[in-house]
Amino acid sequence: MKPLKKIGLLGHSHSVCMLDSMDKDWRDQLPSQEKSPDERYPETHQNWFTTDTKDFVVDIPSQKLNEKFAVEDTDLSLYPIYGATAGGNLTTCTLDAAGNKQMFLTEVYNSYLKKFKDYDYMISTIFGNDHAFLAYVDNLPGYDFLELGNENPNPLEKQFRPIDQYDITKFMTGYTDNIVHALYCATSMNPNLKIIHLLPPPPLKKPDTTIFKEILQPLLEEHGILRPSLRLKLYNSYCWILSKKLTEFGVKVLPPPPESFTKDGYKKMSFTDGLTHGNAKYGELCWRQIFKEI
Repeated sequence: MKPLKKIGLLGHSHSVCMLDSMDKDWRDQLPSQEKSPDERYPETHQNWFTTDTKDFVVDIPSQKLNEKFAVEDTDLSLYPIYGATAGGNLTTCTLDAAGNKQMFLTEVYNSYLKKFKDYDYMISTIFGNDHAFLAYVDNLPGYDFLELGNENPNPLEKQFRPIDQYDITKFMTGYTDNIVHALYCATSMNPNLKIIHLLPPPPLKKPDTTIFKEILQPLLEEHGILRPSLRLKLYNSYCWILSKKLTEFGVKVLPPPPESFTKDGYKKMSFTDGLTHGNAKYGELCWRQIFKEI
C-alpha cells in the first residue's frame, strides 16, 4: 500500500472558495462565533473579522478526494486564516547593523508552519487581496505605465502621466513582500516542503455590477474605481513581479484557471463571489489545476 501524500492549504480569504468546493458544510465546524452581519460581504465571508480560526482545520480524507477529483493516496487538510486570527503581517522584516534583512515569524504564523512539518505540499493563497488595493481604488492622479513582463505591451494612454517601470516595481514591492517573506520563511523552516502559491483572480471589468465591495467599499465610495485598462495592467504586473520573486527560491506559482477569464483577461462574473473573490465553482477549477501539478 502506498503511503498517503499529505497536502495542506494555508490561506486568508481566498481560501474560502477552495473550502466551499470541497465541503459545503465546513462552516458548521467553525468555533463559536459572534454573529455580526457585514453588508460589505456576501454570505460566504460573513464573520470574517470575528471568528478565530487559529486551531481550526478541515480534513478531507483520501476517499472523498478520490471520489470528487480522482486523486489517489492523498489526504488534504485546509487551514483558513480568518481576519480575526491574523489580520496583519505574518512576518516582520528588519535590517541589522550591516544592512542585511532579518525576518521574524509572528507567533500565529509560527504555529501554522509547525503544523506543516510532516506535509509533502503546502498550497498557499495567503494575502490574496493585497493587489486589490492597487487594482481598484482610483486614489492617485491619473497615470499610466508599460505593463511589466509583457514583451508587447499596449501603448501608453497619452492623456495620463507616464510612470517609469522602475518606480512601479518599487511601489508594488510593498504589496508583494508580505507573501514573499512569509513563504521564504516557510521554505526555511520546512526545507522538504514543496510550496505552490496560487495567484489571485484578475479584476472584474465592471466591478460596479456586484453589490459586495468588501473591504474596499469606503475607499471606492471616496475615490472611485480605476479605469479597466489600468486595473488589468496593475494586476498583470503585480503577478509578474510576485511570480518572479517566489520562483527564485523554489516556490511553484500557478496562475488562476484560464476558464475563469474573459477573452480580454478579466474575471468572469459567473466565477465571482463579491468584488475580489472566487466562488465554489472557481475553487473547484483551482483544485483541478493544483492536482495536475502534484
